[in-house]
Amino acid sequence: SVVHPDSYKINDPLTTFPNVPDRTAEGYGNGTWYVVNYTGGSEALTLPASFTSNGITVDSYDIAPYAFRNRKDIYSVTVPAAVTFISHQAFEGCTNLREVYNLSSLSITKGSYDHGQVAYYAYIVHTSTDAEPLSNVRIGDFEFYKSGDSWFLVRYHGTGGDVILDSFTYEGEEIPSYEVLRSAFQGNGSITSLVITDAVKSMDPYAFQSMGSLQSVRFEDNTEMTVIPEYAFAWCYNLKQVTLPSTLTEIRYDAFWECHALREIYNLSSLELTMGASDHGR
Repeated sequence: SVVHPDSYKINDPLTTFPNVPDRTAEGYGNGTWYVVNYTGGSEALTLPASFTSNGITVDSYDIAPYAFRNRKDIYSVTVPAAVTFISHQAFEGCTNLREVYNLSSLSITKGSYDHGQVAYYAYIVHTSTDAEPLSNVRIGDFEFYKSGDSWFLVRYHGTGGDVILDSFTYEGEEIPSYEVLRSAFQGNGSITSLVITDAVKSMDPYAFQSMGSLQSVRFEDNTEMTVIPEYAFAWCYNLKQVTLPSTLTEIRYDAFWECHALREIYNLSSLELTMGASDHGR
């Protein structure tokens, strides 16, 4: 193997490295180059468009398993066209990796385990380096990240009680909608009731999990929300009442897992909910 000048450890296909899978067994054939490790300290990581090893210019390579595992110092990554495959768990544990610039042919989706979990924790996946980078904005009790017209609610800093997720104004401009990201309210112990208006266009899994004091959740009926994702309200042990909107078409698995106090559901949707059933997110 060789050491790339930019602190990437590269595996030559003619050598053996224990973390690199058997590509023949996976059906991809021989002669594949891999990035197997990164020892640099860049918060904004740009994977090389090409590199040279022993006089050979390489412009197509893969990312080996665990290559960037638990690198919590990486906040963004650019995946160039040269990257043809990202192995399992290549970016596992990169919990601060908020932004992905995908210039490759890979179909990288925010929140997905696919492609080595490169976008599992991401707030946004760009498809061009010309995209506006994420910036942090505080609006009252709420912390957002924004990129262009896209807004993401990432944290609540208020004192609790009754909370309404509504539209707001920023620098004189009305911000009509935003996404609630993974773990934005996770573990909050002060909010007792939550009203979700049409400003919330989507929410990530785990967005409201383990809110110990939460007793009621009401989705306003004019919301465009169609899906409540997996584990969205899981482990909200004191949640007693939920109002579902007419627009809702799906409640994914375990969305209300372990919500033992939940006794009242006002179902305005077309979903057929049956008392005691374990479907529709329990």
